[in-house]
Amino acid sequence: MKKSLKIRWIISIISFFLAAAAIIPARLSTTFADWYAFTVYPFLQGLFSRISGIFPFSLGEIMVIAAVITVLFGIVYFIIQLVKSGGTRRKVVHSALATTVMTLSLVAVMFVYNCGINYYRSPFSAYSGLSVEKYSKEEVREVLEHIIISANFSFLEIETAENGSCILPVDYLDLTTAAMKNIAEQYPVLNSYYPHAKPVLLSEPWCYTRIVGVFTPFSMEANYNTCNTTESIGHTICHELSHLTGFMREDEANFIAYLACRESGNSYLMYSGYFHTMCQLLNAYHSVCTSEEYGEIYSLISPGVSKQITLKNEYWSQFETPVAEVSSTINDTYLKANNQTDGEKSYGRMVDLVIADYFGNVKEK
Repeated sequence: MKKSLKIRWIISIISFFLAAAAIIPARLSTTFADWYAFTVYPFLQGLFSRISGIFPFSLGEIMVIAAVITVLFGIVYFIIQLVKSGGTRRKVVHSALATTVMTLSLVAVMFVYNCGINYYRSPFSAYSGLSVEKYSKEEVREVLEHIIISANFSFLEIETAENGSCILPVDYLDLTTAAMKNIAEQYPVLNSYYPHAKPVLLSEPWCYTRIVGVFTPFSMEANYNTCNTTESIGHTICHELSHLTGFMREDEANFIAYLACRESGNSYLMYSGYFHTMCQLLNAYHSVCTSEEYGEIYSLISPGVSKQITLKNEYWSQFETPVAEVSSTINDTYLKANNQTDGEKSYGRMVDLVIADYFGNVKEK
């Protein structure tokens, strides 16, 4: 027992120092984080992604399920051992503490090296040449009008069901990986190994967390919720694949996904990207305009696109429960802990990048 305890504490100490030796320099130096993102990370990403790609299911999801079962079993086992131990309860507690600390330290070191450092690298805007500034309400409206028109036109090219919902192409996994490879030709910093995104088997229960996709750093997988509304799945997958490139900030992943969808040349992905971006811009404009101005801009949305907004809102309204609130709080805390001080508001900062892209590129064409 003493030897086992010693080994566990040694592993914990080594793991702690390995994590600290990487995350502290990353927090202090963007240069170090950039060096890691361009040298060490691509090797780890390619290795882990290829291994997890062997499995047709989400290895990350299995890890989470196994972790929950293990924790529950461990708690029960600890209580039983504590009751049976009698005068040796201190040893039982010490053993449980050593195991817990070792497990958490191993998880921490994997998280740090597989994605944590990348939260401190230079932003994507540094490579795209975009200059993000403060924009007026009129400028936001101008870009929003452009995105609405683009969404309206791209909607005409997609297939829809009788209820007005979008029909998901059968080859959407191939389309999304192709879209990411295509955008990488324009932005070499996005060159990466792109495996297919993995569907989550427990997607329906997952809806109660209001999470539609997640990047799993422990298996280097892009996972997506199959129960998400179909017009959003394409953009969501590209968002999660963007994290594989080492860009972990949510606003950047949203923007990269928008670019990938827009430049894909595929009608479904183009619509998915414009639809998501339109919704983001509508929220941004709604916060600064009058109800009359919002009504005017909303009237530009075609009936077909407007119908899909209604279907999307109706679908997700059924999952508005305390579980969703808890999930939102956890996600917000996670983002703030990883150099995204705006928390969940960082998702909305995609709007600044879209506007910068519009005034920097579209108007020059």
